[in-house]
Amino acid sequence: MITTWKIESLEAKPTEGNYENVVITAHWRCLGTEDNYNSSTYGSCGFQAPSGSFIEYSDLTEEKVIEWCFNIIDKNEIEERLISQINNLKNPPIVNLPLPWKKITLDT
Repeated sequence: MITTWKIESLEAKPTEGNYENVVITAHWRCLGTEDNYNSSTYGSCGFQAPSGSFIEYSDLTEEKVIEWCFNIIDKNEIEERLISQINNLKNPPIVNLPLPWKKITLDT
């Protein structure tokens, strides 16, 4: 399965102490693809006020914010859920069958 992590949006405080545009929440999406099957999940991560080093908002990269999220969420667990969802699409654990007493007839 191929997974793609994306940051959908960021929420920031205009000022926090001496800092400007401090990211407090990142909304992420993980997409899983295998063969012709796709699955995705969405979530968010909240961050504490900065202490120590600070990256200016204009200098942030998607990779850096995803890294912050991976410090909070369990990347492997989320990707395993996507694998499970795709497996369920490939081999549904529950299916709707036609009612056995309803016969299909063709008008001639």
